[in-house]
Amino acid sequence: MSRARVAIAHFSDTAAAELARAALLAKGGLPAVLTVDAAADCHFAVALNAPLERMLLDVLLSSQATRVDVHDA
Repeated sequence: MSRARVAIAHFSDTAAAELARAALLAKGGLPAVLTVDAAADCHFAVALNAPLERMLLDVLLSSQATRVDVHDA
């Protein structure tokens, strides 16, 4: 049985983050609400369900994300 995983994508500006969120939604992903913290880092998490995991990771890795972290949920 595969583990549930989550990806957290970090961006330097909200426009790039919103573009990535829209691309994930178009591919069937369900990204969480965009968070902007005091350090001007924008980030959101997306659940990586097994059938879509590789496709959703490809979207994030081809975006303008400055960092993408993947964790077991």
